[in-house]
Amino acid sequence: MHTQNVKVKTAAQKPSERWGENPQRNIILSQELPPLRGMAVRVAWGMAQVMRVIDEARARYEEAEVLHEAEMEGYHDFHSGNPVPPGMFSDSPQLIKAWKKGRGFAAGASEMAECSGCHSGNGEPCPYHD
Repeated sequence: MHTQNVKVKTAAQKPSERWGENPQRNIILSQELPPLRGMAVRVAWGMAQVMRVIDEARARYEEAEVLHEAEMEGYHDFHSGNPVPPGMFSDSPQLIKAWKKGRGFAAGASEMAECSGCHSGNGEPCPYHD
């Protein structure tokens, strides 16, 4: 069998041909895309679900932690004026429920902070929020 040395021309000989006119312009998507609301919580929820197969007790603990984080997302979303849950929660009824619970808590706390009955100073419980 005879072999010959053959020069093969690649599609792009120089880096400038690969990247266009400006080889210094490298796009890094993580810096150009806005963060997805609820992504960290949703990933942690998925990991807690996988943990069920490995260690049921630890999975329950991790699920409780993630649900608390989802509540905190709802609390912060109330104060930032965002009325809809993160899209990342859409396939998990538990995360949606926790988010709504956190949002409801924030709404109640905000209402009590502005209630004259709660801040009357007479020591009597507020008739609306006792």
